[in-house]
Amino acid sequence: MQQLVRSTIDGLTIPGQTDPLVAYIQPPTWEAMEGPRAYVWSSRLAERRQTMPRVHGFKRLDHTIDIYVVWLSSADDANIDLDSSWTLLLDAIMAALRVIPIAVIVQDQQTGVKSQLLAIGEDMGMENTPVMTPESARLLWYSAKITVQVQEGLQG
Repeated sequence: MQQLVRSTIDGLTIPGQTDPLVAYIQPPTWEAMEGPRAYVWSSRLAERRQTMPRVHGFKRLDHTIDIYVVWLSSADDANIDLDSSWTLLLDAIMAALRVIPIAVIVQDQQTGVKSQLLAIGEDMGMENTPVMTPESARLLWYSAKITVQVQEGLQG
């Protein structure tokens, strides 16, 4: 599910910005923080068996996926309204998650196991932290966490 979320938001653009959002699951060991970034992490998982028999019955997996969004930008850039751009970026991420098709079959890239996407973007939340200025730098550091609930169904 992390891959689905990452691929959905990677490359999003917002009005008035030239830098697209770059989304990662595993971040690079070093990167120049130019433009908005998102780090996708499946932080919690709950599993519920829905039917019998025990081995081959249907199961519902409830994923909690956190998207850590950051943007480090120059405080001197008069061409960008960063406060508006930041809000537009968060809105664009949540809007992209709301329209992912559901009731589709997805296949795990590593194991080949197939499951069905039951719900995504139906239950989301966002924590937006105050903008900060790193010491001795004329930069602005924006950060937020978007949490999205994903339901997946599988048999076996």
